[in-house]
Amino acid sequence: MELNSLLTLDAISLTCDAESMKQAICCVARHASSRYGLDRNDVIEALLEREKLGSTGIGEGIALPHALVPGLTEKALVLLRLSQPVDFDAVDDQPVDLVCALLVPEAGCQDHKKCLAKLARVLRDPQVSARVRKAGSKEAVLAALTKGQSAPSHNGGSNPTSAAA
Repeated sequence: MELNSLLTLDAISLTCDAESMKQAICCVARHASSRYGLDRNDVIEALLEREKLGSTGIGEGIALPHALVPGLTEKALVLLRLSQPVDFDAVDDQPVDLVCALLVPEAGCQDHKKCLAKLARVLRDPQVSARVRKAGSKEAVLAALTKGQSAPSHNGGSNPTSAAA
């Protein structure tokens, strides 16, 4: 699984103004709705339900919220850089400023756990997270995350929502 096949420029936000975990989730939902044509409330509900099972704050200022979301036919990512860190009940009790949400089709996905593990490995690399935090553009964020991978999709890539019948 290559991150550049999932993350596109229009699914990245460098300035999400959130004062809580719930507001950060709402920001994810807003971007997912805009980028992937998903129902904003479905995304919020799915991600908040997943948070009830345990925090997706993995430490070092990073959260990886993830959930099964109606309307998707393939995995999708949304990455937010929060304007100010928020409490995410992370494993290290530190506030979160980077949120990378993995959205998975309701039918499930065989490799979403592998995808989460790769995201965690990449984002927890101190050099990568530092570059993402300092990046002045979406292109720089994408480059920091996909360094060494095949060419990233800059035009938005394919739309993983199901086609209307």
